[in-house]
Amino acid sequence: MVDDLKNNNIAVYDDFFLEKDFKDFEDHIVYNGDFPWFLAFDSGKTVHDDHNIMKSENVIEYLQFIHILLAADTGKPNSNYYRLIEEKITYIMNKLKLNNIEILRAKLNLQTQITNNKPHFHNTPHIDAHYKHNVFMLYLNDSDGDTVFVDDDKNIVKRVTPKANRVVVFNGMNYHAGSHPYKTDKRIVLNINYK
Repeated sequence: MVDDLKNNNIAVYDDFFLEKDFKDFEDHIVYNGDFPWFLAFDSGKTVHDDHNIMKSENVIEYLQFIHILLAADTGKPNSNYYRLIEEKITYIMNKLKLNNIEILRAKLNLQTQITNNKPHFHNTPHIDAHYKHNVFMLYLNDSDGDTVFVDDDKNIVKRVTPKANRVVVFNGMNYHAGSHPYKTDKRIVLNINYK
């Protein structure tokens, strides 16, 4: 099913993981005061200023913290926390009806609140990589700060609001962007690129 995702075919699953399995993510990441977050490159903004982005008047950038679990350039785990994903790959494959899966990159994003943000603002629409892939996005907390999907004319075609244990799966060639929260203090997302 998911391997054949076409543009604008965005699948959303609520309560994706069993409660006990999702609690692993909460305990080790969301509520772990010692979890190692790192300021994203390019002065902490959400994306680099390169050809892989779409400019728009509704774009606002601000700090983002990341944690690389599996590095795209090496294809190897970059963190001991990667085991949280490894332990759940079979479950993910079964739930999405996939025969196999190759994880190309896995990272966590933490966006902090912008108090003067507006609901129509979002980060820069982008694609994660220039090769065929799908994206598995797991929201780790309830938050405002929708994920938006845009068409080639920069029109928003879909919004997904972060909700703990909600998963969004889509073709990685779809331009998408997160949004910094303005009501809640943080927005935490697990982002996995796979084929």
